[in-house]
Amino acid sequence: MSGIYSGDNSFNASSSPGITFTVTSALTNVSTNIPSCTPGPNPCVFGAGNFIQISAWVNDSAYAYGTLQPTGTATFYSNGTALAPPVPLDSGTSPPGASFQTTQMPLGLDSITVQYSGDGNYSGSTSPPEVIEVGASFSVTPTPSTINIPSSGQSGSTTLTFTALNGLTGTGTLSPSLCSNLPPYSTCSFSPSTVTFTPSTTSVNVTMKVTTSGSGSAVRHLSSRIQPKLMALSAFFLLSICLIPTAPRRRRPRPFLTLIALITIATAVACGGGSAGGGGGSGGNTTPPGTYDVTLNVAVGGVSQLVSINVDVQ
Repeated sequence: MSGIYSGDNSFNASSSPGITFTVTSALTNVSTNIPSCTPGPNPCVFGAGNFIQISAWVNDSAYAYGTLQPTGTATFYSNGTALAPPVPLDSGTSPPGASFQTTQMPLGLDSITVQYSGDGNYSGSTSPPEVIEVGASFSVTPTPSTINIPSSGQSGSTTLTFTALNGLTGTGTLSPSLCSNLPPYSTCSFSPSTVTFTPSTTSVNVTMKVTTSGSGSAVRHLSSRIQPKLMALSAFFLLSICLIPTAPRRRRPRPFLTLIALITIATAVACGGGSAGGGGGSGGNTTPPGTYDVTLNVAVGGVSQLVSINVDVQ
């Protein structure tokens, strides 16, 4: 570019040295939003067939052309494949935007990007990827299908195979509080106590154990109550016998005292046992035989699922 002066009666014509410059398109960036999805370390999870809407806006570099808005189209992609034909930008909004909605999003992990075409004034650009999981879930298969417990007071177990479906990733914690409808006076436990799905780990085995309560526990409780009394009484009477003054051999009453001591100890044991036995008879804390349908409320990677396990106590 150069300037030329035509001259007049007093001044000669002249021209300026040429100046070369380049006019470039203004830079843009694309932002996206998927309702009900907040970007984070874990992908948002949508059920298969759910309505999903993706909105995009084209932001220019500090309004380089004043009120002149970007024009052109936005193309929506999942894993690099266009989900639909390009959508014209709505220049009536500021910044101009476009949207796409569907109930047929591909199952599994979808990396969503939006590409702006650019126009004569603004350069094209692509949004950062936003990853979602569609139809993500998991299955749980027990082997064996029923936990068999031979009798009350014993335990049984099964192996739970957790399998990720449609690209589910994430971690879930297993604890006794997840078990409901357990047999009375029983507990459940898991080993390991966490399930983690990654792109390379899609199956995890967990041992579930159910432990019941039996009459043996009541007997041990009774014994623990009687034993201190028995020891105390034995010590008392042995000490009493030792403290009795020595009499002539023909008058020593030790066999008689020993008999009294034995009778007293037996009476104390019987009374204590009757008391403890009465308490056990009223409840017993023994798991009754029967078939129970135990429910697990498990969540992995933000996906919850109810799992039914049969428990048979003989």
